[in-house]
Amino acid sequence: MNPKNQQLKLSECDSERPAPFAFVIFFALPLSVEDYVSQHNLVRAIDAYVNTLDLRALGFGNTQAQCGSGQPAYAPLMLLKLYLYGYANRFHSSRRLEGETWRNLEVIWLVEALHPSYNNAPASMKEVLCC
Repeated sequence: MNPKNQQLKLSECDSERPAPFAFVIFFALPLSVEDYVSQHNLVRAIDAYVNTLDLRALGFGNTQAQCGSGQPAYAPLMLLKLYLYGYANRFHSSRRLEGETWRNLEVIWLVEALHPSYNNAPASMKEVLCC
């Protein structure tokens, strides 16, 4: 049999195959990250606690939006939530914290899908803590 004829037969068979299994599973999973974080999860407690804090009264600087050119700074509340989560789970490395913002659904929920880089997060936290 000619290889070209064999290729034609294979391509004809491909059109009759059902959809891939992964495609079916995609719709079976919850569509919101909110559904993956239980009501009694530590990240919800961290979120509720940090949202009650008055960062200006605690001595945090740069709590207002900056005007000017360049990328806006990350919100101090978000950085504080990320660091508290890191210390609660023994993640002291900024590279580890950055990795968690990409793969851990709890952290993705906590930081609202933002991804500060490993070298940006420590610098941003230093700026936030300075007056």
